Amino acid sequence: MLNTLPRLLHAPAGAWLDIRKRADRHPWGFAPVLLGLALLPAICTYIGAVKVGWSFFGENDVRYLAPHSGFNLALMCYLAFLCGVLVMAVLTRWVLYRTASRPTLPESLTFNTVVAVPLMLGGLAALHPERWLLLIVAVLTSGASTFLLFVGVPVFMRMTRRESLFYTACLLGFGFLALLTTAFMFLEFWLETFMTSEYRTEPALPLDDSMTPSQENAP
Repeated sequence: MLNTLPRLLHAPAGAWLDIRKRADRHPWGFAPVLLGLALLPAICTYIGAVKVGWSFFGENDVRYLAPHSGFNLALMCYLAFLCGVLVMAVLTRWVLYRTASRPTLPESLTFNTVVAVPLMLGGLAALHPERWLLLIVAVLTSGASTFLLFVGVPVFMRMTRRESLFYTACLLGFGFLALLTTAFMFLEFWLETFMTSEYRTEPALPLDDSMTPSQENAP
Protein backbone atom coordinates (compact mmCIF):
# COMPACT_ATOMS: atom_id res chain seq x y z
CA MET A 1 0.00 0.00 0.00
CA LEU A 2 2.84 2.38 0.82
CA ASN A 3 4.19 2.38 -2.74
CA THR A 4 0.75 3.43 -4.02
CA LEU A 5 0.53 6.61 -1.93
CA PRO A 6 2.79 8.77 -4.17
CA ARG A 7 0.37 8.19 -7.06
CA LEU A 8 -2.28 10.10 -5.12
CA LEU A 9 -0.42 13.28 -6.11
CA HIS A 10 -0.70 12.89 -9.90
CA ALA A 11 -3.30 10.14 -10.48
CA PRO A 12 -5.58 10.06 -7.41
CA ALA A 13 -8.46 8.17 -9.01
CA GLY A 14 -6.21 5.38 -10.25
CA ALA A 15 -4.40 5.25 -6.92
CA TRP A 16 -7.70 4.94 -5.05
CA LEU A 17 -8.77 2.10 -7.34
CA ASP A 18 -5.50 0.28 -6.68
CA ILE A 19 -5.84 0.86 -2.93
CA ARG A 20 -9.36 -0.60 -3.01
CA LYS A 21 -8.14 -3.71 -4.84
CA ARG A 22 -5.35 -4.15 -2.31
CA ALA A 23 -7.84 -3.69 0.53
CA ASP A 24 -9.97 -6.48 -0.92
CA ARG A 25 -6.97 -8.82 -1.00
CA HIS A 26 -5.29 -7.70 2.23
CA PRO A 27 -7.90 -6.13 4.55
CA TRP A 28 -5.37 -5.20 7.25
CA GLY A 29 -2.63 -4.02 4.92
CA PHE A 30 -3.23 -0.44 6.08
CA ALA A 31 -1.94 -1.16 9.60
CA PRO A 32 1.82 -0.65 8.95
CA VAL A 33 1.09 2.62 7.14
CA LEU A 34 -1.12 3.95 9.92
CA LEU A 35 1.11 2.84 12.79
CA GLY A 36 4.26 4.02 11.02
CA LEU A 37 3.17 7.39 9.61
CA ALA A 38 1.46 8.37 12.87
CA LEU A 39 4.92 8.28 14.46
CA LEU A 40 6.07 11.14 12.22
CA PRO A 41 4.08 13.97 13.86
CA ALA A 42 4.74 12.48 17.30
CA ILE A 43 8.52 12.43 16.85
CA CYS A 44 8.53 15.90 15.27
CA THR A 45 6.43 17.23 18.15
CA TYR A 46 8.93 15.92 20.68
CA ILE A 47 11.91 17.42 18.86
CA GLY A 48 10.16 20.75 18.31
CA ALA A 49 8.95 21.07 21.90
CA VAL A 50 12.09 19.83 23.69
CA LYS A 51 14.98 20.80 21.40
CA VAL A 52 13.81 23.64 19.13
CA GLY A 53 11.32 25.48 21.33
CA TRP A 54 8.73 28.16 20.61
CA SER A 55 7.75 31.61 21.83
CA PHE A 56 4.42 32.87 23.14
CA PHE A 57 2.59 35.70 21.40
CA GLY A 58 4.18 39.05 22.17
CA GLU A 59 7.29 37.52 23.75
CA ASN A 60 10.80 37.04 22.44
CA ASP A 61 11.82 34.40 24.97
CA VAL A 62 11.97 30.87 23.58
CA ARG A 63 10.30 28.21 25.74
CA TYR A 64 10.97 24.48 25.88
CA LEU A 65 9.38 21.45 27.49
CA ALA A 66 11.16 19.09 29.86
CA PRO A 67 11.98 15.77 28.14
CA HIS A 68 9.39 13.73 30.06
CA SER A 69 6.65 16.29 29.34
CA GLY A 70 7.68 16.39 25.69
CA PHE A 71 7.55 12.59 25.51
CA ASN A 72 4.06 12.55 27.02
CA LEU A 73 2.93 15.22 24.55
CA ALA A 74 4.33 13.16 21.66
CA LEU A 75 2.55 10.07 22.99
CA MET A 76 -0.74 11.97 23.14
CA CYS A 77 -0.16 13.16 19.57
CA TYR A 78 0.40 9.58 18.39
CA LEU A 79 -2.67 8.25 20.17
CA ALA A 80 -4.75 11.16 18.87
CA PHE A 81 -4.00 10.25 15.25
CA LEU A 82 -4.79 6.57 15.84
CA CYS A 83 -7.98 7.42 17.71
CA GLY A 84 -9.01 9.96 15.07
CA VAL A 85 -8.70 7.44 12.24
CA LEU A 86 -10.62 4.83 14.23
CA VAL A 87 -13.42 7.28 15.06
CA MET A 88 -13.71 8.34 11.42
CA ALA A 89 -13.76 4.70 10.31
CA VAL A 90 -16.72 4.02 12.58
CA LEU A 91 -18.47 7.21 11.43
CA THR A 92 -17.90 6.27 7.79
CA ARG A 93 -19.64 2.95 8.32
CA TRP A 94 -22.47 4.76 10.10
CA VAL A 95 -22.92 7.38 7.36
CA LEU A 96 -23.01 4.65 4.69
CA TYR A 97 -25.22 2.37 6.78
CA ARG A 98 -28.14 2.26 4.32
CA THR A 99 -26.05 2.00 1.16
CA ALA A 100 -25.14 -1.14 -0.73
CA SER A 101 -21.50 -0.08 -0.66
CA ARG A 102 -21.15 0.15 3.11
CA PRO A 103 -17.51 -0.80 3.84
CA THR A 104 -16.31 -3.29 6.40
CA LEU A 105 -14.34 -1.95 9.34
CA PRO A 106 -10.92 -2.85 7.79
CA GLU A 107 -11.98 -1.22 4.51
CA SER A 108 -13.15 1.87 6.35
CA LEU A 109 -9.89 2.03 8.29
CA THR A 110 -7.94 1.73 5.03
CA PHE A 111 -9.94 4.55 3.47
CA ASN A 112 -9.52 6.92 6.41
CA THR A 113 -5.84 6.09 6.80
CA VAL A 114 -5.22 7.27 3.25
CA VAL A 115 -7.31 10.41 3.77
CA ALA A 116 -5.29 11.21 6.91
CA VAL A 117 -1.89 10.79 5.20
CA PRO A 118 -1.52 14.53 4.35
CA LEU A 119 -2.29 15.45 7.96
CA MET A 120 0.32 13.01 9.25
CA LEU A 121 2.93 14.25 6.77
CA GLY A 122 2.09 17.79 7.82
CA GLY A 123 3.38 16.86 11.26
CA LEU A 124 6.85 17.68 9.90
CA ALA A 125 5.99 21.32 10.59
CA ALA A 126 6.18 20.56 14.32
CA LEU A 127 9.97 20.45 13.95
CA HIS A 128 9.85 24.25 13.80
CA PRO A 129 6.78 25.16 15.90
CA GLU A 130 6.12 28.69 14.67
CA ARG A 131 2.45 29.69 14.70
CA TRP A 132 2.39 31.04 11.15
CA LEU A 133 4.04 27.90 9.78
CA LEU A 134 1.73 25.55 11.66
CA LEU A 135 -1.32 27.51 10.47
CA ILE A 136 -0.24 27.43 6.81
CA VAL A 137 0.57 23.71 6.96
CA ALA A 138 -2.73 22.96 8.71
CA VAL A 139 -4.69 24.72 5.95
CA LEU A 140 -2.73 23.02 3.15
CA THR A 141 -2.92 19.52 4.61
CA SER A 142 -6.61 19.88 5.45
CA GLY A 143 -7.24 20.92 1.85
CA ALA A 144 -5.26 17.93 0.57
CA SER A 145 -7.21 15.53 2.80
CA THR A 146 -10.48 17.09 1.63
CA PHE A 147 -9.43 16.58 -1.99
CA LEU A 148 -8.56 12.93 -1.34
CA LEU A 149 -11.93 12.49 0.37
CA PHE A 150 -13.94 13.86 -2.57
CA VAL A 151 -11.95 11.84 -5.10
CA GLY A 152 -11.83 8.69 -2.99
CA VAL A 153 -15.44 8.21 -1.91
CA PRO A 154 -16.90 7.39 -5.36
CA VAL A 155 -13.91 5.23 -6.33
CA PHE A 156 -13.21 3.38 -3.09
CA MET A 157 -16.87 3.00 -2.08
CA ARG A 158 -17.90 2.10 -5.65
CA MET A 159 -20.56 4.78 -5.95
CA THR A 160 -21.54 7.17 -8.72
CA ARG A 161 -20.19 10.70 -8.53
CA ARG A 162 -23.66 12.17 -8.03
CA GLU A 163 -24.56 9.62 -5.35
CA SER A 164 -21.32 10.21 -3.47
CA LEU A 165 -21.65 14.00 -3.07
CA PHE A 166 -24.07 13.85 -0.15
CA TYR A 167 -22.09 11.21 1.73
CA THR A 168 -18.81 13.00 1.07
CA ALA A 169 -20.21 16.23 2.50
CA CYS A 170 -21.39 14.36 5.60
CA LEU A 171 -17.98 12.73 6.06
CA LEU A 172 -16.27 16.10 5.61
CA GLY A 173 -18.34 17.66 8.38
CA PHE A 174 -17.84 14.71 10.70
CA GLY A 175 -14.14 14.69 9.85
CA PHE A 176 -13.51 18.27 10.97
CA LEU A 177 -15.59 17.69 14.08
CA ALA A 178 -13.68 14.50 14.93
CA LEU A 179 -10.33 16.20 14.23
CA LEU A 180 -11.00 19.12 16.55
CA THR A 181 -12.61 17.01 19.26
CA THR A 182 -9.84 14.41 19.30
CA ALA A 183 -7.07 17.03 19.29
CA PHE A 184 -8.56 19.05 22.14
CA MET A 185 -9.41 15.93 24.15
CA PHE A 186 -5.88 14.53 24.08
CA LEU A 187 -4.32 17.97 24.61
CA GLU A 188 -6.50 18.55 27.65
CA PHE A 189 -5.67 15.06 28.92
CA TRP A 190 -1.97 15.86 28.58
CA LEU A 191 -2.34 19.20 30.35
CA GLU A 192 -4.30 17.74 33.25
CA THR A 193 -2.40 14.46 33.67
CA PHE A 194 1.14 14.67 32.34
CA MET A 195 2.07 18.36 32.38
CA THR A 196 4.10 18.17 35.59
CA SER A 197 6.90 20.69 34.98
CA GLU A 198 7.24 24.36 34.11
CA TYR A 199 8.37 25.60 30.73
CA ARG A 200 12.13 25.95 30.33
CA THR A 201 14.12 28.78 28.84
CA GLU A 202 16.90 26.47 27.61
CA PRO A 203 16.74 23.24 25.58
CA ALA A 204 17.07 19.97 27.46
CA LEU A 205 20.50 18.39 27.80
CA PRO A 206 21.01 14.65 27.20
CA LEU A 207 21.13 13.89 30.94
CA ASP A 208 18.18 16.09 31.92
CA ASP A 209 15.86 13.10 32.30
CA SER A 210 17.65 12.17 35.51
CA MET A 211 17.03 15.56 37.11
CA THR A 212 14.33 16.02 39.68
CA PRO A 213 11.82 18.90 39.39
CA SER A 214 13.55 20.68 42.30
CA GLN A 215 16.87 20.45 40.47
CA GLU A 216 15.29 21.80 37.30
CA ASN A 217 13.99 24.92 39.06
CA ALA A 218 17.09 25.53 41.16
CA PRO A 219 18.93 28.81 40.37
